[in-house]
Amino acid sequence: MDNNNNNEFIGKLGTPQKNIWFRTYDNLFASFENAKEVEEFFATHAMPCIARTLRQSLERVNINANWVQSVQNENELGDAVKELAYRKY
Repeated sequence: MDNNNNNEFIGKLGTPQKNIWFRTYDNLFASFENAKEVEEFFATHAMPCIARTLRQSLERVNINANWVQSVQNENELGDAVKELAYRKY
């Protein structure tokens, strides 16, 4: 779906549907680059009716990105997962 189709699709949604759409899909984004892309898009495609939801969604994307980054930086995570996976209960 190209940007024109995205704009058309989002433009057809009512405010409650836009809010639901953002809350549903914000968890799919988990990088600082994703957050920047979304911010850049809405900087030129302002929708005041969803400004609060957009801020909250961007906050969740940044939280997700911080979590991914912390997991990637965890040196002993693989060993801990293996230990838990093979533990006899």
